Order: sequence, then structure tokens, then C-alpha cells
Amino acid sequence: MKIAIIDLYDGEPNFGITAIKEIIQAHGAHSIQVFDIQQQGEWPKIRGWDVFISSGGPGDPAKKFSWSSKWKGFMQSILDYNQTAETPKPVFLICFSFQLFCHHFELGLASKRDQPSYGSFSCRLTPYGKKDAIMGALSDNFQIADFRSYQITQPHSENLKKLGAKILAIEKSRPHINKAQALMAIQFSSCVYGTQFHPEANGDKVKKTFELDEEKLQKFLGNKQYEKAVKKLDNIEGINQTQAIILPRFLDFARSIISRDDSKI
Repeated sequence: MKIAIIDLYDGEPNFGITAIKEIIQAHGAHSIQVFDIQQQGEWPKIRGWDVFISSGGPGDPAKKFSWSSKWKGFMQSILDYNQTAETPKPVFLICFSFQLFCHHFELGLASKRDQPSYGSFSCRLTPYGKKDAIMGALSDNFQIADFRSYQITQPHSENLKKLGAKILAIEKSRPHINKAQALMAIQFSSCVYGTQFHPEANGDKVKKTFELDEEKLQKFLGNKQYEKAVKKLDNIEGINQTQAIILPRFLDFARSIISRDDSKI
């Protein structure tokens, strides 16, 4: 498969792009190219690639960037292409890309969190998620690597229905806190998936990030929040299980679409 990775990190140091590439390379002999749309203005041609993975990155999804309209148009072009194409293009949207898609297509409310969600957290599958070909391989309550200052909440049911979208996972319930739960995974259309967390993340690398960037993260999160986040990283197996399931199964799903062989899922 020819896989285009859309880089939305705007030059900021990150483990995301490398982790995505490592998962793809471990999955099989695929052709990969990274397109830096923010700093280099590089955009893949839809017909030239089989699969698209759009990365996480920093930023407010409700902010208007110089490339925002083009990104929305690009995603709309893929949706339009998939409506009539004999072989549609599978797409996976990660974190910031997920938020952008939800905001641009008015699928939920984009807002800033009171506190950043940073580290390891629990997530739960919806009834749709439990039956899904990709997400259904996870346990009902699964562990994620989450790095968000912004969030998508309050799903717009009518607009989701127009796309044929299904909410697959949501933030864990916190009855003692009167706040809306974030939408954490959606199948936006038959071939377009996304998560508001980082399915490419490796638990060891997340833990290492906290160790290497201790001073920076203490300033960003505050000492109390930082200590709580570090304690949650004592068990990183949950993150590694999530990493081992979501993107590899998405790639299996993509291959089944391209080869038209459901047995490969």
C-alpha cells in the first residue's frame, strides 16, 4: 500500500510521526511519504495514495490557520471521492486532526480544557465500538496515551447522522464532575476513522518523555497534576496494548478495502 502521512506538528519535536512510521513499517512492505503541510506546503494528491494518516499536533482546532480551508477542502475531497470510487481511500485522523475534522464539519463542540489531559487515561467503548472491526478488539475500558489542551464534546447528532458517523469511544465517566465527556473515537464514514488520543504512542516512550521533560511538564501541568500523571504511568501495558491494536488493525482494514478481501481484517 502507498501511505501518505500528513504532518500537522508545525516543526515541533514529537514522537508521533516516527511512531506512525514504525507501526507501518512493522506491518509490512509499504511505501510511505510524510507531507509537511504547515511549514513546507506539501499536499498529497488523492489519486496518488491508497491510505492517508493525518497526525496530531499543537494548536486550537477552532482557530483559523492559513492552511485550515485547504485542509478541510482536502478532507471533503476524500469524502467525495469515496462516495463514488470503486476502491475508496481509507483515512485515519489522530488527535489534532480528529479535532479539526470534528470542528470543520460541525460534529461537536471544540473548546479548551480546564486542565490539560496529559499522560495515561482510561477510555470506554460505546456499543458501536464493541462491535467495530478495529476498536472492538480492545477491552470495554481501555488505556490511552492522551495529550490534549483542547477537546471535542457535545456531539451534533444530526451532522454525525448525515455523514453516517458512529461514536466508538468516549472519555471515562466521572459522575462527581459535572462536565461533558469528550468524544474519543469515531468512525466518521465507512472508510474514515479517528481518535482524539494517540493510538501510535508507546508506553515506554511516554514514560521517558515525562522523565526527560520533567521541568517543562511540571511548569505546564503544575506540580500536583504532574505527580498524578507520573503515578498513572506505573503501568504502561495498557497503552502498549492499545498501540498494538488500533493502527495495525486499521492497516489490515485498509488492505482489505484495497484488495477487497474481508478475511484480511
